[in-house]
Amino acid sequence: MTVSDEDALGKRLAALDERLAAQRAPGHTTFSAKSRELVANIALANVFDLSQVARLVAPVEREALVAHLTDISELVSDTGNLYRRLFIGPRRQTLGALMADKGLTSKVLEHYKPAKNDLEGQFAAQLLCGWQPQLSKLSTVELRSLAVVAGWFQALPSADVQIEMPDARLVQGEIANRTREQELQTLLGDGLIGREDELRDLQFFASDPQSARCIKIISGEGGIGKSSLLAALTQALSALHPPMPVVHFDFDRPSLDPEGPGLSLELTRQLTRYLPDAQGSLSEFRSHLKRAFRERTGGRYDMGSTREHALSSSMESSSSARSIINQFQLNERPILLILDTFEMLAGRSNQAVRALAEWLDIAWNDYGMQGMRVLVAGRAAENMAQPLFGWAAARFDLKPLASHHACALLIREGLDRATALRVAKVLDGNPLVLRLVGRYLTAHPEHIEGFVKEAVGLDKALGQGVLYSRILNRIGIGESDPLRKLAYPGLILRVVTPGLLQDVLAPNVLGAELGHDEVETLFKRLRQQAWLVDEQSERLVRHRKDLRKVTLELLRKDPLLGPLAQMLHREVIEYLLEGCDPDLSIEQASQEIVYHRLMTLQSPNQLDQQEQPLVKQAMAGDFAELTPYAAALARAYCQMPPLPEDLAVLPGELGRVATAEFAWTLIDADCPEQALALSTPGFAPVWWLTAQHDLVKWDAPAATKKLAKFDKAFRGIPSSSREHHQHAFAVSSFLQLWRQEFLSIPKPSEILRTLEQRRGLRTAGWLRAMVAWGIGALQQGKNVDQEWAVMYSFLMHTPDDSPLAAYEKARLWLLLWAAGHAGSEDAFVVHGDALSLDSHSLSKLDRLCDVVPGSYELRTCLRKIRSQDIELEEVPLYTRQLADAITQCQANRLGFFIIAGFSPNDLLSGLMGELRTPTRHLIRAALADPAQRQTVYQHFNKIFAKVQDKPAKLKSDVWLTKLWKDSGNRVLFPFVEWLGRMHLASEVCSMFEHICTGASSRQFHQLAQAWRQVEMLEGSSFPPKPERFLGPSF
Repeated sequence: MTVSDEDALGKRLAALDERLAAQRAPGHTTFSAKSRELVANIALANVFDLSQVARLVAPVEREALVAHLTDISELVSDTGNLYRRLFIGPRRQTLGALMADKGLTSKVLEHYKPAKNDLEGQFAAQLLCGWQPQLSKLSTVELRSLAVVAGWFQALPSADVQIEMPDARLVQGEIANRTREQELQTLLGDGLIGREDELRDLQFFASDPQSARCIKIISGEGGIGKSSLLAALTQALSALHPPMPVVHFDFDRPSLDPEGPGLSLELTRQLTRYLPDAQGSLSEFRSHLKRAFRERTGGRYDMGSTREHALSSSMESSSSARSIINQFQLNERPILLILDTFEMLAGRSNQAVRALAEWLDIAWNDYGMQGMRVLVAGRAAENMAQPLFGWAAARFDLKPLASHHACALLIREGLDRATALRVAKVLDGNPLVLRLVGRYLTAHPEHIEGFVKEAVGLDKALGQGVLYSRILNRIGIGESDPLRKLAYPGLILRVVTPGLLQDVLAPNVLGAELGHDEVETLFKRLRQQAWLVDEQSERLVRHRKDLRKVTLELLRKDPLLGPLAQMLHREVIEYLLEGCDPDLSIEQASQEIVYHRLMTLQSPNQLDQQEQPLVKQAMAGDFAELTPYAAALARAYCQMPPLPEDLAVLPGELGRVATAEFAWTLIDADCPEQALALSTPGFAPVWWLTAQHDLVKWDAPAATKKLAKFDKAFRGIPSSSREHHQHAFAVSSFLQLWRQEFLSIPKPSEILRTLEQRRGLRTAGWLRAMVAWGIGALQQGKNVDQEWAVMYSFLMHTPDDSPLAAYEKARLWLLLWAAGHAGSEDAFVVHGDALSLDSHSLSKLDRLCDVVPGSYELRTCLRKIRSQDIELEEVPLYTRQLADAITQCQANRLGFFIIAGFSPNDLLSGLMGELRTPTRHLIRAALADPAQRQTVYQHFNKIFAKVQDKPAKLKSDVWLTKLWKDSGNRVLFPFVEWLGRMHLASEVCSMFEHICTGASSRQFHQLAQAWRQVEMLEGSSFPPKPERFLGPSF
């Protein structure tokens, strides 16, 4: 790094410090007492008007205070006006300073007058005055404001002012309960009709002891009443004494990703509703699970949310979960798990459904929720839930309503009995169709005769859309009624205002201009069509979503209305861009513009850059109305996982990004062979290199060809932390290591030069490439002292403290130790994956306690480990606790470890995350052959017999029983880790080499050789005395 570079870096850091200083809360000496009081008032309010604040400040401080407030706040729109809102950090710092100063608090509260519509400001002042809110007496709107304020004050010191703030989690829980009750009531309306037998059957399933660990799949066409039935079931079970816990997973929510920790987190959140006394324990469990998941992601180059991390962290946390389940007697208690809108999960990928099946196995077996039973609901759910059929599964088909029940539903919508009987005979009993038809005919009784005649003999194959379109074409009075002419094509618009009616719909559909009074009368009539629109306000209606869903496709295909639909989309955009509709806020208008743009997009056109972030709010995750191309674009803009069909339609860079994301999804799900089937650019992306690596296709011609030119051709993806040049560098380095091409692996000095050119702050990938070089250098035994010195300098000066970098640093310290280039006084990174729980390793840790004074944390941790029966899945949890204890008592010095009897060879094998994935992949493939299982069984028994020290529950018969079930992922993840820790991985791979034939045998041979490269490294046997090299400063 040159002097000019250092100067430029110094200037950037100074500017950053200045910016950070500007975001800090104002200090007591920065502004006058009056200005400090004013800032405290602002911190108590939800939003503030900067121009009004400026008028209240003394001229000498005005410019500085306005600039300060601008830096620590954001611009927001509220009730159509622009205000500013403090960022949460400065707000909390200001409130903390306020609460610590009794005098300032009294003075502020004495003069503070929040706006009438500022609930947050009112509640903040009341809380400081000692108000204890009764949550049950507050409205939902008030609760939401209180939750915001509770978040401001959460964990702030309050001892000086002697007040007790409400727990934000309790407020959020009350909001969640009310929201849930409102959703149930909305779905149920006035109650179920004609589903009494089905409800009774589901209630019996939920309570029958024989239903434990069983799955029932509810299937039926759209509108058949699945959601209403589940809502009625939830209400009935909640009314029991005690209420039966019902956990509802709606896969319409992207956050419920079974390939991450989301399901376990959501399970414990919902259980809190039924177990308020367990709130603290369940919250602690969630914190532990998230921490385990984060630490897991540091074990392999930035892999994000993978099934391996989710499974491993869930199993590690299983003892904590099982303890809570047993403590509150949930282990045998019936719990109903509802998996709703299952088609959304299945639409993501088959891997997502298989990941859900593995999670259910964890919940039943590891968490101990033996009484849990599962309802799966969705369109054609029985076809998409095949991976769940490993358990007792049964179908539950929801049929159309019987004729007398259909008649009762129509009567409830307002028809007389005789008319209801006639209408019910010509409809097929779909509850949604019945409700819409009933509402329409109740509002338009003059159309009953014509409707019945037209509906007789209507082919169901024509679909609900034809039926709805015929209803729409009967609105109003006569063919010339403008309401009738507008109703059907008007569905092109999601929302309608008088302005849209006058300037868009009337001239383009009616072909005529309407006067102000005519528009007002027509809009009033439209508002009254309750079956067609939902009233948002007196000047805004929204077309019913269920009605639009089944009619839009017909509109698009209609030879006359199709072109009109495209023209209406364009006219709406032009009208809204003029910003002249007083009945739409800026946000609403922007969202409608984005929606109509998406409806008109054709490949390869895209949205403007400023419009792309609005897609998420505009579409709310529902892309069913869009063309395949627009839907693929919308998912990309919303950063949602791409679907397989998206890859073929997304243009250019978006297609490359989507392909990479989809490929990583396949790799995360242990399906690298499917990833390799995807198209690649002219260079080797990181996902392609990783798939080659995980399939042990190290010598494949394709890999050889692409490896030779990847560095010059490689292009990363800025939005992806995985498709980065440093990770490509790292994977290729390991491929070259396993191919015995040591001279092709970049040296530390070359890596350093590359990093200096790229100026990145994250260095985990570069560190990982150095690991590959270090393993190869130790094997070669060549004199490369200068490179080891560069590695040492790099390790000492890199500022990257991410979990990924910590993992690589732990490995590099071991390699430096083995090479004799780390000093006995060096404090190195100890990672939990390097440690094992066998008696040989634990005795060395005992000696480490004797060597290091005051090693209380480590001794306590060792006693805890020896006092428990540790299951295989829990080994990583306890080894990480050991690593934390070693660091806490400062026993992580190289000299201490040497005296305790450790060698670098003892610790490196467990840290080889690169080899764990291909090992697991090949073993699972080999075990898929039943003919090989008996031989594997015998060999495994021999291995278990000779390993004296192993987790207490690692019994061969139990382990193998688990392994033969399904894919064995739940067992293979921790087992392969354990093999690495115990230096047994090469032996197991050699065993499979002799059991398998053909390509599998050759792959196991290569894998066994790779493991031996690590297990048999020969390092320095004496305390090192390295020469120091002063590398560049970072």
